[in-house]
Amino acid sequence: MGAAIINTYLLLLFLLVHFKIVRFNLFWKLSPFIVMVLVLFGLLIPMNWGAPQGSAIVVRNAVSIVPSVAGEVTDVPVIANAPLKAGDVLFKIDPAPVFEFDADNMYSESDIDDVRHQLSSPGWNALAQIRQRRSGKEDVDVFVSMDRDKVNGVAIIASGPRRFTIVNIVGSIDPAKLAKLEDRFGLPSLAM
Repeated sequence: MGAAIINTYLLLLFLLVHFKIVRFNLFWKLSPFIVMVLVLFGLLIPMNWGAPQGSAIVVRNAVSIVPSVAGEVTDVPVIANAPLKAGDVLFKIDPAPVFEFDADNMYSESDIDDVRHQLSSPGWNALAQIRQRRSGKEDVDVFVSMDRDKVNGVAIIASGPRRFTIVNIVGSIDPAKLAKLEDRFGLPSLAM
């Protein structure tokens, strides 16, 4: 930048002398050195004092997303540092873990009652309870956590003679999209 300023000044001085606007005396012969000293001490050195030095860090907002799931994460279909849209799949997990037993009723009903009791805390409401164990099928309990009119959690307990499954979904949930999961997890129709 300093060289550009000095060269511009020399070009201007040459044109002024060439067209005889300025007489080429001792002052004008020394003026490029005077301008160079003024530019150096008046512009370039003060600019270096205030300029940042050292390694530069580029900062951008990033949100760390860590799945809090009991299942194993099988796929992360997003590209690092790529912008995302609402509804993009961030990670995929194994289907809900199902505890299968070798014989009927190898777990106690009190184990399931403990989970139901946890889900009877404030903020959670029982949405559906289906009892079919006597006919050899599964009992299903569906609990919903709501904040005003927004669903922010769903828990499903399915227990049969040889199977025990708990699904807990935490976060903002669209009931229309949740209804699409009925077939995938073998849930009864929630009629939402």
